Amino acid sequence: MKYISLGQNGLTAPNLAVGCMRIEGKSVEEVQDLIQQSYDEGLTFFDHADIYARERGGAEKLFGQAFAGLDIPRENII
Repeated sequence: MKYISLGQNGLTAPNLAVGCMRIEGKSVEEVQDLIQQSYDEGLTFFDHADIYARERGGAEKLFGQAFAGLDIPRENII
């Protein structure tokens, strides 16, 4: 996996992001599978904007619910 620097604060991220625009309507378990499989492949940069669901912030809310049930350190996720 290639990594890039984000700004000048020392933060690095994979050069690929996992887009979460289409997670609306998925179950928590399906989103957990997406997160875990992505993480296992070295993808730790997740893109979820507040407009990625019908309900403002819905994608972030679902992502958070799914993430809470996983054993992945929060500091490893961007």
